[in-house]
Amino acid sequence: MRDIELVKSYQEARDNVVQFYKDLKHDSGLLKNLSRYRNWYYFPQLDMFGPSKFIGYRQMNAALYQVLQQVENNKQLKGRLVDSRKTARVLSRWFKKVEEEKYRERLHEKLSCTLELYGKRPNKRCNIFLPR
Repeated sequence: MRDIELVKSYQEARDNVVQFYKDLKHDSGLLKNLSRYRNWYYFPQLDMFGPSKFIGYRQMNAALYQVLQQVENNKQLKGRLVDSRKTARVLSRWFKKVEEEKYRERLHEKLSCTLELYGKRPNKRCNIFLPR
């Protein structure tokens, strides 16, 4: 398996969110996890949300994500290849957490409507991030 690199630019994260939506149409593994993701990044120019664990790694796709999930579920390998703290750290270069309650509620409702299309709801402890 290739080394897993973090994204190096906003554009790479943006490309990954587009890939995320493409893969959602065909990958039950991604669908199954929609309610588990806690950190969602909103791309207003695309009107799309992406979870940090998907958009934070370079050239991510559903097949690679599935392998990473299997590795993450292996207790001996956990944290060696994927770590949501690493993706959050790199994504913080281009995104900030939405703190203003009124705006956060609007974006949470938008995320809820998006996930509802797939029969899912956001994690109760989810955070939403916007471009800086």
